Amino acid sequence: MLDKPKRKNPVLRTRLPTLPPAARSRVALGLTAAAALGRFELQQCRDCGTVQYPP
Repeated sequence: MLDKPKRKNPVLRTRLPTLPPAARSRVALGLTAAAALGRFELQQCRDCGTVQYPP
């Protein structure tokens, strides 16, 4: 059985994203836009069909 995770202190700030949205790649922005619409998408090679994540 798994141990329960430690409780977080709600007063402490959460970590900021490593890159601001403007500094992300076009592919990453597309994945973010899809997630905002409730879709989960992954990059896929057109030639061989291999799934690639992260972009």
